[in-house]
Amino acid sequence: MQKEIICLQIGQCGIQFGHEFWKNICIDHEINPEGFCFGGKIQVSSENYHSFFNQSSRNKYIPRAILLDLEPRIITNILNSTFGDLYDKNNVLTEKQGTGNNWANGYNRGIEYKEEFEEILRKETEKCNKLGSFNLFHSTVGGTGSGVGSLFLEIIRDEFPRKFLNSFSVIPNQLQISDVVVQPYNYILSMRWLSLYCDCVTFFENESIHNIIENFGKKSKISLLQINALIAKILGGITSSIRISNFLNIEFESLFAPLIPSPSLHFLFAGVSDYSFPGKKKNSKYLKLDHFKKALLNKTITSNLKKGKLISSMKYFTRKDSKEEPSSRIKTILLKNQIQCIEWAPVSLQSSFSNFSKNSNNPSNGDVFLFNHTCIKNLLKKNLNQYDLLRKRNAFLNSYLREFPSGEGLELFDDARENMESLLEEYKGAESKQYPFF
Repeated sequence: MQKEIICLQIGQCGIQFGHEFWKNICIDHEINPEGFCFGGKIQVSSENYHSFFNQSSRNKYIPRAILLDLEPRIITNILNSTFGDLYDKNNVLTEKQGTGNNWANGYNRGIEYKEEFEEILRKETEKCNKLGSFNLFHSTVGGTGSGVGSLFLEIIRDEFPRKFLNSFSVIPNQLQISDVVVQPYNYILSMRWLSLYCDCVTFFENESIHNIIENFGKKSKISLLQINALIAKILGGITSSIRISNFLNIEFESLFAPLIPSPSLHFLFAGVSDYSFPGKKKNSKYLKLDHFKKALLNKTITSNLKKGKLISSMKYFTRKDSKEEPSSRIKTILLKNQIQCIEWAPVSLQSSFSNFSKNSNNPSNGDVFLFNHTCIKNLLKKNLNQYDLLRKRNAFLNSYLREFPSGEGLELFDDARENMESLLEEYKGAESKQYPFF
């Protein structure tokens, strides 16, 4: 039997792209907005539906999801939307006051919900026959996704030390100024928890998602809904071989294991080889490119792949017309694009298949890639520099320090910075032939 996966949607961003994810996979499994099968059927089309859905005594399919936001507007809008009846309302936590985009405020406010969250988590895990892993949907930019998200990672790792803990994390834009001036603080604190408690983290940068949508032919104004929808499609592709497969015993963690040769190197990003919009023609310059080449051009972070080395990649086949590209051809593409590979181990170039036989006409079901690449170090370095600029002036620091007993706040910031430096050096070292003894 397939293992169950519980999803945590924390903060406005995580709730929004998580909601788009559930909408998409409901289509894949032929589940309507109320949680029942299309056409009055009792059983959904995939035998592996229970990985993400719990089936009630009324044959309603309920997402294995827990939602929390400390500001009610987004959750209220979703619960009043077409798919609002899909969720278990007992798994929704909300408040009337936000966190002011402050990680420390979010973390401490989360402590107020610790017992309630643990009770919801206990009940949700008891519905599982064979719990496998957890997914966190959140942002590291604001206060709730970063602060409460960090606390909940800590709680889950303490309660379920051997379960696979995965995060899909929206991170600060690298090339644009954010509306959240304290995002370097939130990001560096979040990264400490993502480094210590997660087994795998996949990064999404809004600016990169915006660029991908433009590259595939959407030139008019791009909305936040479209950005969330693309993130959701990527998540749908990554999880497709778990949810819709000819194989009954694929474990979620086994899809990520070939990508992570060392526990410290567990930060990934995605690439998209195909994406389209209803009524829009695809960009002609992409039609004749290899899937792998297109994915390299349409990745979810803006870091330059020529400034680093490829550690591993995984292609998730989600269409009937997808074809596996031989490793030799992929290596040729890498060579032509001046993308280097690590030398201390063979580069892992893996593939994962799913069977979308009934839904392959969905134009948005494009193939998805995950990459582990040392260009992550450039992203880490840029965010570390932004943090140092704020700390040098002690800008906005008091709003964080007052959330902690005297002295503890500064120690936490110093520890988080040290963690970021260590992670940066780890990815630099992975470019050496002598890794891990660099």
